[in-house]
Amino acid sequence: MGTSLLLLPLLIGAASADVNVRFTEGFGHPETNTWDSSCRGGAYRAAALTKAAGLRIDGGGVAYQCGSDTACAQVFASMGYDGWALNADDLASGSLDTFITNVGSKPVLSNYASSYTSTFANIGGAVLLAVADGGTTKYRQAVAVALTEARNAGIDFDTTPVILLVSGISTVDIDDLGGINAADAVEKLAMETADVDLVIATGISGLSTSSYGEGTNWAGERVYLVGSDASTTVQTMALGFNDGTGAPSSMDRDDEPCSESNYDEFIYKMIYGNVDTVQIGMLCDTGAAGREECDAGRAAFEAINNKNDGIFDDVLTSTKLEVTVASFDGNNCGLGASAREAWRTDLAAANPVAVVGPGGTTCVKSVASNSNRQTLASYGLRDDAVVISESSTATVASDRSIYPNLARLVSTEDTVSQGVLAAFQKYGWTRLAIVYDATDEWAADTARVVSENLGAAGIATLGDKCVSRSCATSESKSDHRGPKKSIRFDKADPHWGNTLISTDVADSILDELVALDAKIIYLMIQPSDTKVLFERIYQTKKCYGAGHAYFTGWPSDQMFLNDDGKASTDAAYGAVGLLTVKERQDTSGSVAQALIAAREGSMDETVCAQNDYVNDGRYCDVDGDASTLGGGYGPFVVDSVITLAKALDSLSSSSDRQNPEKIYEAIGDVGRAGFEAYSGTVVLNTYKERVGSMAIRNYQLEEKAIENEERRLAVDLTSTSLADKVVANIVGGQWVPEAGMSIIFPGGTTKVPLDRTPESDDGKGKVDMGLILGLIFGLFLPILLCIGVGFYLYRRKKIEKSRKQKATIQQAQDELQAFKESVVNMRVVVEAAAPGGSAAENAPPAAPAKWYWEESVARLTAHAVVKPPHWIPYDDQTSAQLEAARAKASVGGSPVVPLSAAYHANVLEMKQTNVRTGFSRALLRDAPPPPKSSSWFGSRDAPPPPPPLPADIDADERTCLVCDVGAILQLAKQRDDGWAFGSVVLAADGALSTDPGYGWNRNQGWFQMEKTDVPTADQLAELQKVLGGSGGTDALATPKYWDEVKDPTVVEYFRLDPRSPATRDEYTRCVDAFMLTLDRSKFRIHSVDRVQNISLWQSYAVKKAATCSREDDPDKAARKYVRAWLFHGCPSDVVPKILQQGFNRSFCGKNATLYGKGVYFARDASYSTFPLYCAPDAQGVQTIFLVRAVVGQWSKGVKDALTPDVRDAARNILYDCTVDNVRDPSIFVTYHDAQAYPEYMIKFSQTTQHTGHPKAGLPAHRPYRCLYRPNLVEGIE
Repeated sequence: MGTSLLLLPLLIGAASADVNVRFTEGFGHPETNTWDSSCRGGAYRAAALTKAAGLRIDGGGVAYQCGSDTACAQVFASMGYDGWALNADDLASGSLDTFITNVGSKPVLSNYASSYTSTFANIGGAVLLAVADGGTTKYRQAVAVALTEARNAGIDFDTTPVILLVSGISTVDIDDLGGINAADAVEKLAMETADVDLVIATGISGLSTSSYGEGTNWAGERVYLVGSDASTTVQTMALGFNDGTGAPSSMDRDDEPCSESNYDEFIYKMIYGNVDTVQIGMLCDTGAAGREECDAGRAAFEAINNKNDGIFDDVLTSTKLEVTVASFDGNNCGLGASAREAWRTDLAAANPVAVVGPGGTTCVKSVASNSNRQTLASYGLRDDAVVISESSTATVASDRSIYPNLARLVSTEDTVSQGVLAAFQKYGWTRLAIVYDATDEWAADTARVVSENLGAAGIATLGDKCVSRSCATSESKSDHRGPKKSIRFDKADPHWGNTLISTDVADSILDELVALDAKIIYLMIQPSDTKVLFERIYQTKKCYGAGHAYFTGWPSDQMFLNDDGKASTDAAYGAVGLLTVKERQDTSGSVAQALIAAREGSMDETVCAQNDYVNDGRYCDVDGDASTLGGGYGPFVVDSVITLAKALDSLSSSSDRQNPEKIYEAIGDVGRAGFEAYSGTVVLNTYKERVGSMAIRNYQLEEKAIENEERRLAVDLTSTSLADKVVANIVGGQWVPEAGMSIIFPGGTTKVPLDRTPESDDGKGKVDMGLILGLIFGLFLPILLCIGVGFYLYRRKKIEKSRKQKATIQQAQDELQAFKESVVNMRVVVEAAAPGGSAAENAPPAAPAKWYWEESVARLTAHAVVKPPHWIPYDDQTSAQLEAARAKASVGGSPVVPLSAAYHANVLEMKQTNVRTGFSRALLRDAPPPPKSSSWFGSRDAPPPPPPLPADIDADERTCLVCDVGAILQLAKQRDDGWAFGSVVLAADGALSTDPGYGWNRNQGWFQMEKTDVPTADQLAELQKVLGGSGGTDALATPKYWDEVKDPTVVEYFRLDPRSPATRDEYTRCVDAFMLTLDRSKFRIHSVDRVQNISLWQSYAVKKAATCSREDDPDKAARKYVRAWLFHGCPSDVVPKILQQGFNRSFCGKNATLYGKGVYFARDASYSTFPLYCAPDAQGVQTIFLVRAVVGQWSKGVKDALTPDVRDAARNILYDCTVDNVRDPSIFVTYHDAQAYPEYMIKFSQTTQHTGHPKAGLPAHRPYRCLYRPNLVEGIE
């Protein structure tokens, strides 16, 4: 017995528990009790809870014991519980709602509908559900609804454990569950719910409270049942998930007693009323983006106040920060002093010693300047409170004689302007148009700083125009600092009448920009005004698209959100390519990661629409990503909170923590030393302003990309979003590009815009047409009248035709734009990659292309060299120049080559043009074919070197993709080191089809992102043609029965529930197809998952369209050449690779070569379920995929063949696949990875005893023979 006790800790550690639970329930004493025995005192229980890491859960009873005692509720709130539930006693309490309000977070009770409770809670490592006797809904129904709501909230039950608390059970629920008694009913509830992993039951007679039960639910997955009595100790449970199935694999439980020598100091002081309380204010802007940023700060305050959550537990150990929030309208800080008025009305009762916020210098001025502080003092409020701003950058606010006790957690505009200057110097821009709000203190100061700093570098600021009726109201003020060289408007003008710019003002701004020929534009206006301007840019197409570059000085999600929090798609489209110069952030540190993890379980989009700030543990989040905080200055709100907390913590006495002067001095001390905060290291200068560095960020319209730096906005643009991506950093004043990133300018192009329109023809050499026309009209007026009538009729016809053509062109452009939005993770090759290295180093040597121009027959004798019949060669240097231009034009570069002052050549139109007369001649390019590929690799005795891949890529994946310039690729996954795995969806012109040799593949493999770029509209137009011409989007559309895809860049799978009306038919369809050639009595289905991988689906869709478009009737070809489904069985270690990368021959074609070296698919599941191909895991579970495949035309398979046979020798076209039997194929072998898509994944086990090798072509079992069809989803897609 002694040996067993010694081994117990080792066994618990060996269980590799993924979830540790520390559980309490039903204590017979309030939290404010001071006794240590039986954990009755809250301070002792809190200490026992924190003895080891784990999720802290309370099962109920606290509300009943505390009643309406506010102190008791606050003590409970400070004990660090991750989730808590209610029991029958709580429900019967008459002060339940009051208790919940005082706690500040919602309890979980799935069977009790109330605005004070939640049906489930994401508690940061698990999902918590709870049912209790006395609720309003039956247990079975309540659990089903709670799981559905959790799933709809984006929780993945395959990776997130589910814990269900059961507190008592009524006879109604016992009967409903079909139980013979309470214990039996709870066991049935546990076993019938496939997604629940652990059930903790209290108050259930018949369940042992000293051990645990183990069972298997209907899906064949393990579930544990614990009968708990946690009313006198903290009970611990360790749930292990170490067998790779996604279901729990082990369970350990124990008790953690309380000790009189071990208590929580903070809770102890709270109980005795000895906690130091500091009043703090927050000034938060209205709107969804402002709410999300504010709530990020509130969550940080909660983490600091919670002394038991592992975050800042050693900061302010005896101090509580009492936070009061006041909302203000950021658009009305200047005229309406909205921030100051919010302080005066909403912060008056607290009269805080420090305030976090507001953002923006105009708003800061309204509360932090001497004159405004005196106004606050006149209402009996403090005039010396510390103000910490997260986003004020104007240099004017650096004057501490005017703005005392002000700290700013971002760098000033002097630093920002250096980043703007670096961009201008990189791209050679020398002209800048500034648009600013003369009313706004920040905007005016920023305009001045940027124009002065860039002007010193020789960059001219354009224009001098006030677009409102007058700008005199603001410009006449003594403290106005804005420049006249600019485009500006004045909201203080008596005729303005609105807090936002109107469409008329926006149009006036755009008209002036057009008149100035402004191409590089800096907007120094508030986000809500920026939204209006970009809406008009998109709607009017003025200053829109390629040839422009925009900067904004105030980035925020509010630029794209309407007042109701919904997206303005016009603003988003208008802002594509927008650049910002913003404080550099690094959230990889421990502080940021801990806060992100804590925020994960408290995000709630519904909170964003609320006007009041309720302490219920829920915080606004627009995009469902805990790492993004409002898309603007949210990280610096959190930095402000941390800065204040560290400053307060450094003060030794409670009296100093009530003294604003001491607090401000402490901020300087901790800032000079530097410390880790949310956005990285914070260092402050002597003015208590951040000393940081800048990053260049770029708003790009595309699918949610893979990099962690980007911000996905909540802007619904069909299937795309606006991503705020870091593209460069400013280091020492120099532009340092972010690895693997490119700037996308307006118009979706990487082509750098010029800062002016190229000069037009100067008019020299033009004929005086007025004189000639006068003579003609004077001499031939009668004739001209007739000609004029005829010309009018002709012209009218031409105009009508032109209108129709323009409408057609616009329709095509709209369709192309929709198509561009629908594609996911596509890149175009801009630098070749081939065996051994780059194309320049390793391509077969070839003679240079020779270029010619067409000469008139009469002048041929004047030339020494003529290529028949009439081509004159350029010299070698000019030929090389034209060849280089052709290569650049293929990836979006300019096709125009200036040959001389008089002649230009266009290598795409193949014309040479006299720029003065407009006369053109044809061009000819003569390129000899490259040598045979065998010379590329040398002799058989000298094979090429292996591909230059990173060493940690698996051996069966070590294949490089041959990249031809102009080819369009689709990513399947991307690594942090710049390597990505993908496939070719559109081959480049002239791409070879020969075997590239060892370690290389022409269809799918690894490549370097730096050799690719985002495809231009013209390049995607070629892909659009492959997909059926105009439109093309429909060809990429996913099946209509798919669920909404939350992240198109990663694979998602959706469990089909045979009991759910939503998925019952789909589940049955899959299982019936699987069982067509199987004996149902010998197979057990564990799960059926639908696989949704947008990148793989689009690769398959392109291949399908290309294959079917070869035939006269593509629809008929689709019915003939497409199979849904074929089957593919595989070992469990290959499953994740197939889900992410598809069917790659390197890891899917190992088991058979009888019909060729490709990927094998079977018509019959009886073949693919054979353990030889579909190896079971340690638990005997096998995996098979139901596969959509475009099999095309087939030929008889040949052992070890690398490709199918030739179908059309004249055009060098191969068959699409090989088969076992040409007349009635049951085995299909594909050779292009995009030919197949893994649509469903079935996990199963079987009792069949297999011997030998599987047989192909077996007949279907009755009664299923009549059910077989090549396409089982036809008509329901």
